[in-house]
Amino acid sequence: MKLSAGFENISYVLAFDDEVVAASLGERYGTGGIGAGRKFLDKIVQVPLHLPPADQVALRQMAFEGVDAALRSAEIGLKESDVQIFIRRFVDGLEVRLATPRQAKRYANALAFAVPILKGEVHPVDQLLIEGIRVFFPEAYDTIRRNPAIFVGSRAVGESGDSYKTKVQPVLDVIRSGLSNRERESIEELLRQLFPQLQSVLGNMHFGADAYEVWSREQRICSEEYFHRYFRYAIPPRDIGDREVQRLIDTAISDTELDSSIHRFCDEGRAPRFIAKLRSQEKAIPVDAARRLARALARNGDAFPVEKQMFSHFASTRS
Repeated sequence: MKLSAGFENISYVLAFDDEVVAASLGERYGTGGIGAGRKFLDKIVQVPLHLPPADQVALRQMAFEGVDAALRSAEIGLKESDVQIFIRRFVDGLEVRLATPRQAKRYANALAFAVPILKGEVHPVDQLLIEGIRVFFPEAYDTIRRNPAIFVGSRAVGESGDSYKTKVQPVLDVIRSGLSNRERESIEELLRQLFPQLQSVLGNMHFGADAYEVWSREQRICSEEYFHRYFRYAIPPRDIGDREVQRLIDTAISDTELDSSIHRFCDEGRAPRFIAKLRSQEKAIPVDAARRLARALARNGDAFPVEKQMFSHFASTRS
């Protein structure tokens, strides 16, 4: 620059990562290595000015602004308790990897894409956190996505704790690989919160069948029924969207439209999931809506399948 454009009263500012440039120069000039590259840079740069690391509080604020923008764009409001849970788990589990403004922006972009797609179909705090793992701990994200049987709350009946630990440990070792002690502690704490099943390995807690029902009702990522939604960004083909079911409960649609929806669920093979979702909410369905649904189910009872299996008369979708 100085040789070809050495004009009076003009200075040039070169913005670059000195370690990266020094390493590249060192390979080509001198004896090789960063040291040789730095000596070469000394001939070029008269006044080196090193930028300080980004302020951690400012980076956190940038990330939270991205979260807020994604939620507002999707018209999702979090309860105050959920806000506090998210903040605590972000700071304890993800912030260790938040080092640059670019990372905060990537997180905001990931949420802007994912949050509207799954509105009403997953737990919003779990989605914010698993997207954070995708951005800040991509290797852990891929490992979780490929091993649903390890992370969902559905350990096989009768499986011993030792057997489960034997399967889980190699998967956790993959996640821990290459992480610093602080990063390892952070991701393990976050995994404990997102996937309580792991507490039997990482802690000393165990959960019963009632906990699995709660996780499913809350659309948690640790629920077998909801896990795949967080990674596919869509409702699986044989599943039924929660918003679709909620619309039948909340909206005073006509009997004709209600009958049509029930037949559509049955024709597409989604009747078992429809009934299961109604069962999971039966205690919370308003009385008027329950009456309307009961009459509709009675009118369309013959549309529901009777699976051919032992005890099908008592355990079929229709019964």
